[in-house]
Amino acid sequence: MAKISVIIPVYNTEKYLARCFESILNQNFTDMEVILVDDGSTDNSPSLCDEYAARDNRVRVVHQPNAGVSNARNHGLEIAHGEFIHFADSDDFLEGNFYQDLYNLAQSSGADVCCSVYSLETKNGDFVPATIKEELLIMSREDALTALLSARRVSYSLCDKIFKRDVIKDVKFNEEISHNEDYVFCYEAIKRANIVAYTSQLYYRYCNNPTSTVRSAFSHKRMTAIDAHEYVLNDIKNNIGTLYRFAKAQYCKVVLYTRELMKEANYNEPDDVARLENTIRRNLVFIMFSRLAVGYKLLAIRYAAKSILRHG
Repeated sequence: MAKISVIIPVYNTEKYLARCFESILNQNFTDMEVILVDDGSTDNSPSLCDEYAARDNRVRVVHQPNAGVSNARNHGLEIAHGEFIHFADSDDFLEGNFYQDLYNLAQSSGADVCCSVYSLETKNGDFVPATIKEELLIMSREDALTALLSARRVSYSLCDKIFKRDVIKDVKFNEEISHNEDYVFCYEAIKRANIVAYTSQLYYRYCNNPTSTVRSAFSHKRMTAIDAHEYVLNDIKNNIGTLYRFAKAQYCKVVLYTRELMKEANYNEPDDVARLENTIRRNLVFIMFSRLAVGYKLLAIRYAAKSILRHG
């Protein structure tokens, strides 16, 4: 059994595949299997995946009709055998000794989930890391959930973490959610963990692919980010009430952010606009007394007022 299974959904990213695959296969940690799930690509990605499988016996390729990234990840989970799971996106790449360092951290700490730090590519091609200080933390389940819900240290991202497979064996991606589905998965994984480790070391590079889902034009699918946060909020309310205020603050933040994205994109679908503005209106008092930044509070006042003017 491999120590780490790397699951990589692939969809029309031929331009980036070599960089991604080489950054994984050339690391000094070699005890891995790499599962490439070709999700119905129509470019040269399938052939490139097959080439890497022929070249390196650690690589397996699954070709399937297009069903979305969550379905592809679920397919990868079904056939993965590693002690730990890592998810990578095919248009990104890794630096440093990601697998060796995080696997060693898992062994030394007994952690079920190990988290690191990622950086984002700017339009100029530079990579900007999160503002961090040198840290190594071993956290309880509740401390890690607090960090996730408050978006401090533990990010929403799947790709800067490794997960113990036995801990996430019952966790699947919700295929109805196309935005922030990774947030829900991380929440469910950490909820099942006993120990979570965090290192401020930076390994994962999120690249600026203009065709990716995250950077696509606003559409109704973006509203599934709200569904994701509502799911977590309700689960917290029913099962871990002590963290409810953290979850609600983050939920309100995402609602406000999504409404502002709508405005910038000139997206005016009435039901979606009403859903967000009514949510802001109902939660205005909470928002004003929360720890959200002043900018979010000003947005809340503006959109709550619009809700009142529209609906009385």
